Amino acid sequence: MGNTQVLAEQAAQYQALAERGDLPELSRAVMRAACNNGSMTGVGFENMELLRALPDKDRLELAGIWARWYAHVEDDCSAEEFRRDPGYLRTELLMVASGVVRGLDGDLLAAERQEQLSRLKDQYLLWSTHRIWELADAELAAGRTPDTAILAAFRRTNAAANLPGFRRTQAAANGAEPGMRNLLAHFPGPVLNPGEPWADAALKEATAGGEPWQRLLEHAAPATAYAPSAKWRRTGSALLDAVGPEEARRAVLSLDPPRDSRSVDDEMRRGAR
Repeated sequence: MGNTQVLAEQAAQYQALAERGDLPELSRAVMRAACNNGSMTGVGFENMELLRALPDKDRLELAGIWARWYAHVEDDCSAEEFRRDPGYLRTELLMVASGVVRGLDGDLLAAERQEQLSRLKDQYLLWSTHRIWELADAELAAGRTPDTAILAAFRRTNAAANLPGFRRTQAAANGAEPGMRNLLAHFPGPVLNPGEPWADAALKEATAGGEPWQRLLEHAAPATAYAPSAKWRRTGSALLDAVGPEEARRAVLSLDPPRDSRSVDDEMRRGAR
């Protein structure tokens, strides 16, 4: 949702309720907004910052209310009030509860966050319409780094924003989100995604080969153009000479991913469903 006026009005409402000390009504107002604004906006970045600026005791009370709702969505959360199904409500409750106590209580709903994130291990790209990276942010703030396979899925999704054929997909939209990019700023390397067998092997090979291999990977991995430029070819040729063309050929052939691994076409078909 791009309506900044609506978000500003919601912020004013939150501020007024907080000043009155009416946290039960504030908890419901935040959830109504999170559901009405759409899953790619939720509460909104600036409004979540406003909530995190509340006194610690208020933040903990709000998070406690949302955590109790999370455990009993069908009983405590009216579908008529929030106009969303229980699965949607539960996801938004996890987002807002984790967000408001980020950096304050890393254990609240930690198991639930980790369960959601663990589902990403087997995903090549993130097709979710919810801001799943916010859960990873909460885990980082609690001193827990997500599994390398989860980070690899985030990194592939981020790259999808620049890949031909993916630019109008949900995966590309996720990859272009500032929140996703901010998360990945914590993990600038390595140049390949750890967690994929062929990439782990390539990184191991490059580490053993030293600087020439590292520079070759750094040159090749970010390429996204339809065809290589003359400058890119010249640089690549010099880097290949440094490692030895035959040695590079042997290494590349040994790293050929399994034939049953998921292809780009597979992902495109999945995104089109």
